Amino acid sequence: METPVIDVSIEETANKILEIILDYALNKFDDTKDQLNAGRPKFLSVIGEFILAGTRVEMCLPAFPFKSANKVYKVFGILPDKAEEIALDRLNTMCLRIGEIYQPGAKCTIISDGLVYNDLLCISDRDTWAYGQALREMAVEKRFSHIGFSRLKDFVNLPLPEKLDEITYVANATNFRRCMMNNFGKEDLDIENEIANSPDTKLTYLGYRRFLESDLRYIFPLGTGRSSHSYKKDVRYLAQQMLIRGHAFARAVKYAFPNHLRLSIHKSTNGHKISMSLLNTKTGFTTPWHCSVALMADGEWLSAPMGDFQKDPRFEIVYEHGRCSYFKEVVDQTVDGEIPVERATGVSEKQKKTRGRHEVPPLVSSSMLSPDSSDFTIKSWFPTATSYSTYLALYIEPFGSYIVADSLRSIAGYFLFYRGHDMRMTLEGSGAYYTSWWGDFSTFWAYVIFNIGAAAALYWLTRVLVGKRGGKVKMVKTASKGEIGIRPAN
Repeated sequence: METPVIDVSIEETANKILEIILDYALNKFDDTKDQLNAGRPKFLSVIGEFILAGTRVEMCLPAFPFKSANKVYKVFGILPDKAEEIALDRLNTMCLRIGEIYQPGAKCTIISDGLVYNDLLCISDRDTWAYGQALREMAVEKRFSHIGFSRLKDFVNLPLPEKLDEITYVANATNFRRCMMNNFGKEDLDIENEIANSPDTKLTYLGYRRFLESDLRYIFPLGTGRSSHSYKKDVRYLAQQMLIRGHAFARAVKYAFPNHLRLSIHKSTNGHKISMSLLNTKTGFTTPWHCSVALMADGEWLSAPMGDFQKDPRFEIVYEHGRCSYFKEVVDQTVDGEIPVERATGVSEKQKKTRGRHEVPPLVSSSMLSPDSSDFTIKSWFPTATSYSTYLALYIEPFGSYIVADSLRSIAGYFLFYRGHDMRMTLEGSGAYYTSWWGDFSTFWAYVIFNIGAAAALYWLTRVLVGKRGGKVKMVKTASKGEIGIRPAN
């Protein structure tokens, strides 16, 4: 008679755990609840195995690859920011809640799929490493103790060092992709047939196409040799290549984590994985590496592309660890709809008065590289809630020149100093320019006065100083060369 009691207890606990997990499920689709209910028996079975063994509930989530390739409009840079912190905290909180009703607790293992796809999206192996390392450091710093991270060794049998660093990681990135495809890929996979006949594959494919079009638009801009039609055709090809690799990666995950409860960031219809929402937001942007977040005045978090927040004068950037981290809605008094100067420029009146006259003015780089890239030596962050003219005015004033750059307002949230670049070259490369080579009218008059003074000084030297030494001065013509000279009169 005890066995049924145990079974009932396991089922009740499993249901409670599943309900907690479903609180964090993807809910932006109308049929989400029906799809999750369809997979409920499978999910309860997996959870029940952990309860029966009295062990921690283990979950795995392929996610957090790298920051979007669109650094112009979607994200701040290559490193995790507040969006990732919120997502990790959300997963950690989910595990903590499970621990409140089930003593062994729960753990969520992040399986970064960055190396699976990064080369297809023009993301370097170094940037992929930097993102992953910063994510791990964030989890430690914020004490997200219920979050774990997988390793390359979990998936492929490569002679890797016990502890990877940046160089050994980059050196083995291509080896990882090759081994993954060799071990888990299917040579006879007809991806077009999969898209046509598998609802799950089609949903993922459409999602890939949607984000690829926006992610790569600044890397492969339309123009000579690339029409809108050809660009979309190429994006479809890239999406198919991602699916082929994703198919192999899914098999690798199943091999490495066969008993884990499978979570996913993609919508699913097959009932084998739980679709998760990593950001609790009112918008459709639920993956932190594809957007930025803003703290609203009411305490709620909102997610959207970085550029959307930049265009809204209500928001200002908040910096953490010296980098842009998130936006914050600021409710303050304005005059005729204008932003207060200190908020707009990020510089107080006291700071403005104490600026040195020899401070180097910020320049706008024409490069699309991230400000975190090692190719740049100096960087100066730009408060995005203002125009370039307003911000640059504080720097231009000591130099007496005017820079026109309002058209660059939406390009990026930062200024960059390029190593070894001429000032005019850097400005012209980004579309900015000096309105006058001499700067302004006062500089012109300074030039005129200087020349008048120089002429007077020369006159004094030739007429007065020489005259005092030798008496009268007269102009003579030398006999040898016919040149005019000056000598004292006898």
